[in-house]
Amino acid sequence: MSKYFTHLIVSLMTALLCATAGSAAEFEVAEGTVIELGVKAKLLGTFDDEGNSFALDDARIKVGASKGIFSGAIQLDYSDSEVFLKDGYVVGAFSDLANVKAGRFKMPTDRNTQMSSYSSVTWLKNKISSKWESPQQGNRGDGVAVSGSVTPTAGLDAAYNVGVFDGNDGGAIFAVRGSASYDKAPGLNVGLTFQGQNDAFVGGQDFIGFGIDAQYALSIKEGDLLVDAGFNTYDLDGAAYTPGTGL
Repeated sequence: MSKYFTHLIVSLMTALLCATAGSAAEFEVAEGTVIELGVKAKLLGTFDDEGNSFALDDARIKVGASKGIFSGAIQLDYSDSEVFLKDGYVVGAFSDLANVKAGRFKMPTDRNTQMSSYSSVTWLKNKISSKWESPQQGNRGDGVAVSGSVTPTAGLDAAYNVGVFDGNDGGAIFAVRGSASYDKAPGLNVGLTFQGQNDAFVGGQDFIGFGIDAQYALSIKEGDLLVDAGFNTYDLDGAAYTPGTGL
């Protein structure tokens, strides 16, 4: 078997295996007190004529605790040969209408980024959601947010997430996301995202981001069919855009 054919087979196998793997366990240490331990890893393999390479791209360990309406978690991330704090937050789940979250966590952004386990979703190695503000790595921010769900009228279910974070160059960034589904349009969910920060850049320019997205879910004989669409627009107030980064 030629080395080219061998590397082709290995590359195809690697492409199938390069996925997110993770596990979690819960322990009740006292009545009403639960400790959760989770481990997650992502492997990447790229093979050329010399057989290079296969490596651990990202690994995370998360420890969480909950008691009553309060919970918290700390997540450490190993990436690019460095270990850093991915998440560190506390949550007060006061009601379905209002959950208060404070610390470092994922900021309200578009549907792709909110659902992605590993920061921005990528397609052909291009980050399709990369211009949303991300003062910390992985679309995280240091701040406080209030989220919840409401039913303003019969058949209409809505959810919201509003927060204020430590943005670029030390300024405050306001981020909000809302989504809704309606019984008369089964399977369809529509979301809106907004972020804004004054003096987001060294030259004093402002940042405004706006997005609308939708997802349609349909159960068919073969499984579940999901169709996603989104539109995002960003105003950098004349500041230069740096590819591959937030803002």
